[in-house]
Parts: sequence; structure tokens; C-alpha cells
Amino acid sequence: MPALWSVVFPLGMYSVATLSFSKVAHLSFMEPLSRFMLWVALAAWVAVAAAFVARIRGRERLTKHPFSASRLPTPSFKIRAARFPGR
Repeated sequence: MPALWSVVFPLGMYSVATLSFSKVAHLSFMEPLSRFMLWVALAAWVAVAAAFVARIRGRERLTKHPFSASRLPTPSFKIRAARFPGR
């Protein structure tokens, strides 16, 4: 999941930097591009946040399940390491 957030951050920074540069340099033709990229960055943020929430909710469901791995009994026997002759 962190890999997806590493895509969202540059999208937002690119769009804000382009918007700021277009205003400072008085380049009005760059403003629509930066505003469009702001919407793209917002959509990417919403998509990644929704995926993150869905993943967290999926984990909660697994841990609440009566047969989940966290609720299984631990074995009471000990496993011995195999002994090989000559070692």
C-alpha cells in the first residue's frame, strides 16, 4: 500500500507547483493544465484512501472470524529438530 501513496504525493506536488509557477510567471496557458492535474491528484488520493480502508476492513473481518488463525489453539507438543548422522 505505501507504494500507491508514493504515486499520489508527486501528482499533488506537480499540480500545485505548476499552478504556482503559472501565476508567478504570468503563464495563463499553464493554469488549466495544473487545475486538471489537481483533480487527477484528488481522484488518485480518494482511490488510494478507499483501497486502504477496504484493506483494513478486510483484515478486521478476518480477525473476527471464529476460525481465524489468531483463534486457533496452539499445539501442545514440541517439534524436535531432525538429527542427521555425520553433522
